[in-house]
Amino acid sequence: MLDRIHLREIDWILIGLAVANSLIGLVLIYSASHLSPVNPALKQAVWLLVGLAVLFLVLAFDYKLLMTISPYALGLLMVVLILLLVLGRARGGAKSWIGIAFLGGQPSEL
Repeated sequence: MLDRIHLREIDWILIGLAVANSLIGLVLIYSASHLSPVNPALKQAVWLLVGLAVLFLVLAFDYKLLMTISPYALGLLMVVLILLLVLGRARGGAKSWIGIAFLGGQPSEL
C-alpha cells in the first residue's frame, strides 16, 4: 500500500493539474449540452471518478515488482507471438488473432 515515502514521491501538482484540466473539460461539456435530453456531462463525471480511482490503485502498486517479473513477461509474450505464427487466423489481411475455444485475442497488440 501507500506509505509516507510513496506519498512524498507522487507529483501532486501534476495530478492536480490533470484533475483541473478534466474539470474544465467537464464544465465545457456541460455548457455545450445542458439543454440536451441526454446528459453527457454526468457520464463524463462518472468516468472521471473511475479514472481517478484507477490512478490511485496504480499508484499503490509497487513498480519494482514489475521490474522483477518483466523478463518473464517478455519471454511469455515472445512464446505467444511464436504460437501466433502457427495458430493465428487472418483477419483484415493480417495474421494477428489467436482463437482458443470461444475465446480470442490479438496478442500482437501486447
